[in-house]
This record gives sequence, C-alpha cells and structure tokens, in this order.
Amino acid sequence: MPANLEIYDTTLSTTIPNLVSAGDAEEGEGISVFSFKIRNDGDATATAVRLFARCINGLYTGQQNGFGQEAVTEQWIQVDSGSGFTPIGGNFGNGDPGTNYVSLANISSGASSAQIDVKLVTPVGMSSYGQTRIEVGVSCKED
Repeated sequence: MPANLEIYDTTLSTTIPNLVSAGDAEEGEGISVFSFKIRNDGDATATAVRLFARCINGLYTGQQNGFGQEAVTEQWIQVDSGSGFTPIGGNFGNGDPGTNYVSLANISSGASSAQIDVKLVTPVGMSSYGQTRIEVGVSCKED
C-alpha cells in the first residue's frame, strides 16, 4: 500500500475533519482553531509532505466566498509545525496550490508528525461572514 496520510487528534486516537469554519470569527481577530498530528497509515515513506488551504469543495480558485474563496485567497489560515505560524493559501490563478504551503518532514510508514497548530486570522474589512469554511489539506510523494 502506498503512503496514506491521515489527520488525527494530538493523541493519535481519532481521525478528525480538516475543516476550519470562520463562523465565530470577528474582523481583525485571530482565533485558535485546532491542533492535530498527521500519521502515515501506509507502507511507503511520505516525502515532500505539504499543508495547504483550499475551498470546502476541494478547489483552489473561482469559488464563492461561502465556499472559502476569500479566506483562501487572503490567507486567513495559519499553521505552526514548530517554527512559528505561517499563512497558507493565496491567489491561485492556475487552480493549484502553487507555492503557498508549509513543508513538513518526511513521515515514515507507521510514524506521525509533530503537533501542528492551526489558527484563523480574519482581516479587518473581510466580506465573508457566517459559515465560511476552509479545508486544510495535506499532500505527499512517496519513496
């Protein structure tokens, strides 16, 4: 079986959804959303592991703000994998995550990443209110 990355709670006992909701955020506010670890449940080592933000329907561009487009384009999601919070997302003219991601260390088969913290930072002047939802995605290659 190839590398198979799953997002778990910090105790590695339960898989968790990788969705972020901006429903409770106020303009100009930064709120902690969740912490997680990534475990490789496959047989191959996961290399070039990346975290990125995309709209709730799995697309990166051309979506309505309710699907998360404003949040993705303006990089409302920030992740910290141990070296400080870094914004992910961006304006993807070609429909892929481009270079707006955070790279993680390789994850061997059966191993897990360090804890990753996610926060939502909403800008002053945002136009998305209510249940804007964004997905934090993970991708990899395998060796």
